[in-house]
Amino acid sequence: MRHLVLALIVLAVVPGTAEAACTSSTPSTASFADPVADGDLGLPPEIVTVVATTDAACRLSVQDVLAGATAPGDLIDGDAVGIYLDTDGNAATGSPLWDGADRAVIIVGMAGPDLGPGLGVWDGATFSFAGAPALTPVGAGGFVATPDQLGMAGPAVIGIRTATIWTGVYDTYGDFAPEVLDPSFRFPVAFSTAVPSPPSPPPTTTPPPVRTTTSCTVPRLKRLRTNAARRRLRSAGCRYRVVRIRSRLKAGRVVSTRPAAGRRTSRTVVVRVSRGRARRASLASVPAFASVERALSRQVAGSDGD
Repeated sequence: MRHLVLALIVLAVVPGTAEAACTSSTPSTASFADPVADGDLGLPPEIVTVVATTDAACRLSVQDVLAGATAPGDLIDGDAVGIYLDTDGNAATGSPLWDGADRAVIIVGMAGPDLGPGLGVWDGATFSFAGAPALTPVGAGGFVATPDQLGMAGPAVIGIRTATIWTGVYDTYGDFAPEVLDPSFRFPVAFSTAVPSPPSPPPTTTPPPVRTTTSCTVPRLKRLRTNAARRRLRSAGCRYRVVRIRSRLKAGRVVSTRPAAGRRTSRTVVVRVSRGRARRASLASVPAFASVERALSRQVAGSDGD
């Protein structure tokens, strides 16, 4: 939003405090259809359907399917999406304005790449976005998270409320799914925190004969491109594997090897390749998400009295 965010904001994933250690989850999908063309004057992003999904690997996805916006980054400057989750199924423990929501996920439309999804945590008075993890986007108006990231201590039937807004020069316009006075969309999330039993040890077998290994002298690879490093290693007769790390070097350049260049070895050479600098979280993201959340809350509060 032009009046909320003055620069492109890049988010980094910041580990959240996990209240559960989800080890597996039960796959499930449910959807809620929103009436067509019910947004204010047709100006906010039009919510078509709300889709909630869990898979077997502890991933929970909630998405506002929007008319005319299907991929991350499709929102325009002034658009925003808010997804509010009652993650413990208890309306008395979260935001009273959003039917007990304990978490808020905000996506902000930008002239460039969209901002978010950013995760806010209800602190008893408002949603705080400081220190919460940035989530993976789904479509133009959705996210993927784990029960741990959402602070879920155990299986629950979560309540889902969503809203979109478009903020113009003089006013803000909204669309809600479900509608403000309707009950929340309920979605059961079943998952386990039990650590699976270790597999039985394999039967004892006669070990295969030891193969004779050849050795090589590790060539100098630092700062070479990955493909050039591979060719040099093959020419030297070295076995190798590539791992990618954060580094000041340009992405795709070799940072180091283990063993170091010039050493003779019969082991597999580990080649560390740069994946670029680590992205830093901007402090501007926190007030931007908070400002958009306040705008969404003003919309729902104003509609509540209509």
